[in-house]
Amino acid sequence: MSDAVLSAWISGGLALAGVLTTVILPKILKQGRAIHAVREQVQNSHGTNLRDDLDQVLYGIGHITEQIADIRTDLAWERRERMDLAERLTGERPLA
Repeated sequence: MSDAVLSAWISGGLALAGVLTTVILPKILKQGRAIHAVREQVQNSHGTNLRDDLDQVLYGIGHITEQIADIRTDLAWERRERMDLAERLTGERPLA
């Protein structure tokens, strides 16, 4: 190979390397940052499993719901007792 051809190949290779460095490399780095940002948003970054956390919350809500139902039952019973007492004292059943 002559020196001119070898020189042309080297120059072409350096030009290609320059294009890759200035055009393609920044795009690859930008893609890497975007992938990192997406991973930060979807990856579990705390010590417990999110599904387990949600199950505990749902269990707690179910327990509270049961307690509220018990309170409503107790209040209905108290209301009937008051109405019965009022009927015994006055002889008339009070309106709701």
